[in-house]
This record gives sequence, structure tokens and C-alpha cells, in this order.
Amino acid sequence: MALNNKEQFIQTGFQEFQPVVSEGLAQLFQREFAFSFGEFIDDGTSAQTASQEYPCVVISLTGDATKHQISIPLGLAANLYGWMLGMDAPEDANDEVLEGLQEAANQIIGQLQAAVDGTEWGFQANDVVVKKVAGESDMASLIPADGDAGVVMTYNLGVDDQTHTIRHFCQGLKFNTKTAAPKAEPIPEETEEMSSDSDFGDQDESEADEGSPVDVHRAAFDTINSKSGTTSKPRNISMLLDVELEVYVELGRKRMKIQDLLKLGKGSLIELDRSAGEPLSIFIGDKKLAEGEVVVVDDRFGIRITQLIGPKERIKSLA
Repeated sequence: MALNNKEQFIQTGFQEFQPVVSEGLAQLFQREFAFSFGEFIDDGTSAQTASQEYPCVVISLTGDATKHQISIPLGLAANLYGWMLGMDAPEDANDEVLEGLQEAANQIIGQLQAAVDGTEWGFQANDVVVKKVAGESDMASLIPADGDAGVVMTYNLGVDDQTHTIRHFCQGLKFNTKTAAPKAEPIPEETEEMSSDSDFGDQDESEADEGSPVDVHRAAFDTINSKSGTTSKPRNISMLLDVELEVYVELGRKRMKIQDLLKLGKGSLIELDRSAGEPLSIFIGDKKLAEGEVVVVDDRFGIRITQLIGPKERIKSLA
């Protein structure tokens, strides 16, 4: 029986996306997520904006010929940001939270694109933007004028014994109705009669007809995903808490020619690229963590942190 559009997406498309999204969420947010399909509503996106809970956080992106708005409850968005950076959830989705969630969305969408590339569900995601939406009028401004022709999918996201509803507004969704390419006929097993009458080693090369057409088929491979074999587990950050890391402070830098370096001696001065009073950089490994100022603690130098780097840079270091 041929599948209609709704059944195609639920039974085929979502099964391609689900394991990739679940794994991406687990890696970024250090939690185990249960991600499942909810409803498929095809009475237009505009009619569904009224039933959306506000305020919310919306991830907007543009595909090849589609537009998507994925709404996330405000409380869940704040928790995601806190989990991502190992801190308490902020009270509101301010600009820093939205910037961090946008970087996380870019990473998950990038993983999703790479996973489904070459399949009938492959897509391109452009102009990914994360916004806080206060009410229905703001949400309607994100929906194209032909929103009544769109569809809405809902997803159930379970984490920490709670289930949240994610709403996916989509316009211009097209389903690939092409039938699968015919599979190549299996090669018959060689029989005794064939082996006795055919001697491939003594076959005359002139018997091959170079002008005859060759039947060529596209190679068919099974899709490998997390549904087969063992299910991957999210990374547990508590396993890393006892790992020692080297923290160092950079006072400044200077590029010198070898001939000038050889001239250095006791009492020589090296002028650094950092001005007096300028904050010093604090590194963990090769990742910049913060900036600070030098202090003296008893008879030892110390550094007081004055500014942490932005969430976007910290999130990139988790990838």
C-alpha cells in the first residue's frame, strides 16, 4: 500500500532524524533525552499559532524550499542553557541565553545535515536564528503569508522525568515520491555444467563484444544508524571531574627574528604586545577561558577573574 505524506514522514523521515537529534542533545546538554513523534497537523500553520504557549523560544531556519519555526517552552530553553554550561538555569531567556542556544542549534542541525546527506530526506539549513517570542502576533510575523498551506508537527521531549512539547511549524514541505531504483539481479551460482564448459583462463578476449551495452546499477547500501546495535549513551561529565587540567596565564606575546633572539642577554628588555593595565588572558589547554588582573596573595602571584568569555566560544569548545 502506498504511503501518504503524513505516513511517509512519521514512518520514514522521522526515523532518520530521531537518533541523530537524540545523540546531539545528549552530547551538548549532558542529559539523557527521550525524543518521540507526537502529532502531524495539516490544517495550516496559521491556525496553530493561537494554541502555542507564550512566551517561548523559537528556532527559525530556511531550507532549500522550506521555512521552519521550532518552538521550545521558555522554561526548557533556560534549563538547556544551564545544562550546557554546567550552571543553574537563568530566570529569563536574555540575549546571552539566545546566543548560546543558537550555537547549540547550529551544531545539532549541522550533525543532522551530515547524517541525512544523500538520502531522500537530505536538506540544507540556512539563516538559523533563535528568538524569544512574546505572543501570538510575534509568532505570526515569523510565519510566511501562505502559512495556511503549511503543516505542524509536534514532538515529545522527555528529560529528568518531565515531558515537554516541541512544535515544528513548516511551510513548503515536499515529499519525495520517487520510487526506489530497481535492485540488481543476483548473480546465479556457478553450476558444475558451467564450470566444465567454461574456462575463464582460456577465454578468447576477442569473443567479448566491446560495443554491447553494459547494465550498470547504483550500489545500494543499508543505512547505519543507532537503531541497529547498541544504543549510544550520553557523555557523563561527572567522569571528568577528577581530571587535572593545566591553567596558565598569558602576560603577552612578542615575535622576534632569530638574529635578535641571539642578541638577548642578562638585563635585556622584551617589549610585549599587551599594554600596562590591560587584562591578562587565562587559558585551559589551548582554550581561552577568561580574562583577569594580577593580584598578590601573601607572597605569591594570583589572578582575579574579571570577565569570562562569551557562551558562544565556551559552547564551541564542547563540540
